Parts: sequence; structure tokens; C-alpha cells
Amino acid sequence: MTITRRRVLKSLAVAATASALPRFALAEFPPQSAIDNDPLRPRYHLMPKRGWMNDPCAPVYFNGRYHMFFQYNPGASVWGDMHWYHSVSADMVHWSDRPIALAPTPGGADADGVFTGSMVLNHGRPTILYTGIAKSPQEQATLWNSHPPMRETQNLATPSADNSSNSDAALDKWNKLLQPVIASPPQGMKVTGFRDPTPWREADGWYMLLASGEKNKGGDVLLYKSPDLRNWTYQRIFAQGRPVGIQTDDTVDSGETWECPDFFPLGDRHVLIHSTGTPQGRQTLWQTGRLDRKTMTWTPKHEGILNHGPYYAPKTQLDAQGNRILWGWIPEDRPEAEFAKAGWAGCMSLPRVLTLQDGEVRFQPAKQVATLRGQVTADVNAVRPAAATQSELVLSVARTRSDLNPPPFRYLSNVLSVVPGDRNGGTPLRWRGKDIALNQKLPDAFEVRCFVDHSVVEVCIGERVVLTARVYGGDPARLELPGGYVVMASRSYALSV
Repeated sequence: MTITRRRVLKSLAVAATASALPRFALAEFPPQSAIDNDPLRPRYHLMPKRGWMNDPCAPVYFNGRYHMFFQYNPGASVWGDMHWYHSVSADMVHWSDRPIALAPTPGGADADGVFTGSMVLNHGRPTILYTGIAKSPQEQATLWNSHPPMRETQNLATPSADNSSNSDAALDKWNKLLQPVIASPPQGMKVTGFRDPTPWREADGWYMLLASGEKNKGGDVLLYKSPDLRNWTYQRIFAQGRPVGIQTDDTVDSGETWECPDFFPLGDRHVLIHSTGTPQGRQTLWQTGRLDRKTMTWTPKHEGILNHGPYYAPKTQLDAQGNRILWGWIPEDRPEAEFAKAGWAGCMSLPRVLTLQDGEVRFQPAKQVATLRGQVTADVNAVRPAAATQSELVLSVARTRSDLNPPPFRYLSNVLSVVPGDRNGGTPLRWRGKDIALNQKLPDAFEVRCFVDHSVVEVCIGERVVLTARVYGGDPARLELPGGYVVMASRSYALSV
């Protein structure tokens, strides 16, 4: 099921006009014990105790701890009334909850929602840049096809004085600037969206990308420059796509709006990530290329799909060792009525380390994920591990030789099935019945790591392909390896936090 900001804004308008209700009606959640024990609810993926969550925002390693902020609705397990949730961790795997970091300010530029943003360290001090939304006249709207029209502005927040000077700063309390730092799109541009700031520092000042687009022209990201993170000047369109030929009022689905960009150096190049509509539905895409720092011109050379399956709006950070870590939102893939009743919706992906090889982005689970491992089963061929709903399966896969006769392999749980191709070829890499396009051929030998967490499945294949699925019962998520490849060895671990 597709969840869109446009759809949510319609629901916000309904709530706002109901004079007998508070600004946003609160849902009646199930008892917390029922939420905690829901057999579909993930256990070792980061998520709030209850309510709706989506985009990761501003992940940062600061003062010896990892901080994760993400979009959160405290009043219901459907999208609406966007706040910033806050969790902290020593290792990116075991998390504890902190107070809500940012909430809408009545009458302010973010009165109808604190949307996605980023964090930078400005002379060592954390600074948040985020998108706020509020109702506006039609002529000032950036979400002009919502009802009522909404205006997106870019806003800034810094830690409150009572913790910013503390060496163990908790980043629990934040002060917002009263006025937006960017109040409107470039003059003369009729945008289809204007949100999700991603800033970074260059030698001559601060730069920032904003997700945007224009009707019939395609989604894009806009480049801004600032000396101080507060006064921004529009530069140019930094990167642009094209419509995908889908006739719809939703400009994200049609490819006329990009969302949630991220831009960072990796190896000897730069990487641009963005999420948008494609002929295959909404996906997150990556590009690698060169940034000319003299002209601030971006020239992409390679591109690909960041993740296949339900996964959206990712954000990256540097860990304590300087590795580039990727986080993403894994949404629900079932009817809204079901997750609204369940009292929870969405989770964060496991952290992944990004590297670059031959211009292609490579993925592998962060090494800290291995701290979740418990008992190991040496050989899981044709068995059902006791902890199958919270497990990691590691497969060593190789292209067959004529003198090899490896045993048949089939791993089964109530949520995952892995089936190798036969030595005669024929079976491409398939996930949930769909062929997966590869940027290049798989090597002769590679490793597959499958993570199962109740209704969530994440699969990393040879550091080249990442797959996700939500499985709520019935047939398991089925992974079919390419023909000619077989599983040579396997291990299964029970995982727990």
C-alpha cells in the first residue's frame, strides 16, 4: 500500500476542521503489553514503543553516543502530526528512548508538522535543519494540490543552553529559530515540493540540497549556499530527473518530485541518494560521480537501485571509525486498517556500511549487528530453526563445477525461503516472484546474509544487492538464487537484543 504526504495532508485538514476535537485526534492504542507481544512486531529493529514512524532524520555520532531522530506520530499508528522521535545507542544496535526532540509549534512555520531534515556539527555544536509545514494561501503554497494548501519552509534548531555546554550533552532539548531560514522556493519556480534539507561544509562555506521538482519537468534537487547556516542563497538546480510517464495527481509517484536527498563523499567520488517514483513504484536510487568544487557542478557516472522492496527515505552518517553508515525506513506493506489497529507501524533498517568499488556502491551489515547473535547451528539444510522468527542465516554461495555434487538446500521458516538455482541455469536472481536487475554480474563466489525479525526480512547478497520484505503470514518471502549457483555452506544464528 502506498503512503503519501499528499494523502496525509488531506487527513490533517480533516482533523484541523473538527472543532470538537484537539488539533489532532488521538487513537485508542492497544495495551502496551499487547503491542510488545504482537507476533508481527519486530524485536531487534529500531522503532518506537507505539505509534507511527517513518523517515530517519539527522543520525549522528556525538559525544560517544549514536543519536537517531526519526519522523513520529505520537497520537496514532498512521501518518500525521509529525514530530521527531529521539533514540540513543552505544553501538547502533541496542537503543534507548529519549524525550521527543521536536514538536510542531502552534502558529509557527511548522504548525502542521515537523518534517524530515538533517544535522551538522557547526564548530562542534549540533545544528538541525528541517522542513516545517503550515497552512498557507494558495499563492504561497509549495504543496499546492493539498487541501488546504500547505507551505513548506526550511527551519533551524540548536541544543538548549542547559545541555549544549555539557560534555555529556543528551541532545534532549532544542531551541528553534522563530523564523524560517528559507521561507520560499526560488523566485519564479512553480515547485511540486520543497523539503528535506541535506547540508554539508565546503572550504568556502555551507551548501545544502533541497528536494523539489516541477510539473512535467521531473524531480530535482536545488542547491543553496550559506556562510552561517542561517542566510541562504539559491544557486541552481543541482541534479534533475524526468517524469516516468505515470498519470497521477501524486507528483512523487509520477517522478515529478524527488524526496529525501543525501549527498556525501565516498572513496574518491561523491554519492547522491534520492527517493522518488519509478515505473516499478517508489524506490530509492543512488548515483556516483564527480563533484567539481570550483563550480559546484555534479556529474554522475554510475547509478543503481539502493534497495529492492519496501524501503524509503534513507539517511547516512559517519560512525566512530569514520565509516559511512546507511539507515532507511522499512514501511508497512499491509492495509492501513490493520496497522492502525495494531498500534505500531514501521521500523528502521539495520545499519549498513557503504563502500565504493569500480564506481558502484557496495553494502554490508555493520559489524555491530553480529552482537545480536546467539546460538549457532552449523548446518541448517532442510530444518526449521527454533528461533526462525528472530534469526540470521549466512549462506556461502558459489557457481557449480561439473565435478561438484552439493546437497540440495532449502531453508524454511514461517517468513523466509531460500531456493538455489540449478546447475543448468535458467533461474535469475528473483525476490518475491520478481526478477532483480543487477548493475553487474555476481562473482563466482559470494555470501548471502538474511535477517529475519518477525514480519521484517532483510537480505544482503554479495555486497551488491539488498532486498527487504514485510511478511505477515501465509507464504514466506522466497529468494531464488541465479541458476548455476548453489549453497556450499550455511550457518544460522538466533538473534536477540
